[in-house]
Amino acid sequence: MTEITDTDWQLIRSVFGDMAYEEPHNHPSMLKAARTMVLEQCSRGELSRRLAAEKLGLRDTADLLVALGDARLPMPQPPEDEVKEQAETFARLFLENREARAEAKLVAEGVAQLDREESVGIDTVLAKARAILDRVPDVPPDPGDELPE
Repeated sequence: MTEITDTDWQLIRSVFGDMAYEEPHNHPSMLKAARTMVLEQCSRGELSRRLAAEKLGLRDTADLLVALGDARLPMPQPPEDEVKEQAETFARLFLENREARAEAKLVAEGVAQLDREESVGIDTVLAKARAILDRVPDVPPDPGDELPE
């Protein structure tokens, strides 16, 4: 067998099965193909970030995002139903705040766009949410929820 780590061997074995034993001279190309497959599955949302990072032997999901970028693959997006649920929760919370009713209507419109199966950019929704949160200074963030500087 060639010199590979245990993590790499497990990845090759999980993708290629018994062929991994039969063709040790192909381990480098098998490893490259297996890594590409894991990154593509993660990018399409078919594999969780945590599991993909674990399979690739990466330190954390931040390293996974770097690997996705290096492979020129799109970043994984949450499932549409999860985005819709978060938008509905966000809209409900801000409807309760008198100062934020107008902004909540914008978020509710985003939910309506999802209902109409229109495309809604995650980055746009997050930017709007952060802008709204900046205008509501009376509500201190929970520990760990601070926005990055």
